Amino acid sequence: MYLEHFKLSRNPFPSTPQLDFFFSGGGRTAAINAIDYALQENFGIVKIIGQTGVGKTMLCRQAYRELSEKYDILFLSDPSLDSTHSILAAVASELNPEWDLSRPKNKLFQQVMQTLIKQKETGKPTILFIEEAQKLTTEQFEELRYLTNLETSQDKLLQIILFGQPELDSRLMQADAQLLSSRLTHSIYLKPLSRKDFVDYLHHRLAIAGILKPEVFIPTALVNCIFFLSQGSLRQANQILEKTLFAAYLRKADKPNFFDIAAAVRSMSRKGAEVKYTRKQLASVFSIGLFFGWVAFTATAPAVLH
Repeated sequence: MYLEHFKLSRNPFPSTPQLDFFFSGGGRTAAINAIDYALQENFGIVKIIGQTGVGKTMLCRQAYRELSEKYDILFLSDPSLDSTHSILAAVASELNPEWDLSRPKNKLFQQVMQTLIKQKETGKPTILFIEEAQKLTTEQFEELRYLTNLETSQDKLLQIILFGQPELDSRLMQADAQLLSSRLTHSIYLKPLSRKDFVDYLHHRLAIAGILKPEVFIPTALVNCIFFLSQGSLRQANQILEKTLFAAYLRKADKPNFFDIAAAVRSMSRKGAEVKYTRKQLASVFSIGLFFGWVAFTATAPAVLH
């Protein structure tokens, strides 16, 4: 609908991560380089911590894409999705989907170890990426500890990268996870984008979607408003922006304005919506919108002679 109206080649703010929209600023490329360095140095366990919506999933997928030529990367998207399967079984399934996962753990462990040794001999080390690592159970933490014991006389056979929310830090400090925590060698903290980086992020996405002058299509004042409302969450910002474009489309406008942002946040604050805003935040948007609407009106209204 609004894609054709605004002459967009695609949705600039999709709800699911799409790697060609990956934004390298805001320390994101530096984080991937830090992961690569940790893997080259054969660090055992590395954790990447970030608030909800800050872009951990996109970073994880981009790291997978950039590093998969150098490493054999196993991927566990959410350890809580299937509580009946252990981490060991998940690793075994990633290594060889045809293995019998019902075998005794010690047999499966030996099979995994032999495969990892063979993989190490090829010169392509095996890495395990775990998303939503704050959801790991006590039993899963213990299994990860056993997996970190897999090593040759010189190198680890399996290196582990944990992607999680700040709760992961608290989780690792608990008694049942301290043995694993002691093997943690590197921590990377993914911070929310600064206002300047957020402007670049938004322009980057709009340009990929076909907007020739993003800074004209969504002026700085509107970007600042969205930055304020998103509270550091890129996921939330994308939701606001998509609904803002839709509101502008309904008005048949050439580009969005503050009233469209207000309509977007109002729809997101209704009962049952994932994101809710306080009255103060909504009032701020409406006040700013009214002010700029008045400025636009006075700038274009004909002069009155007295």
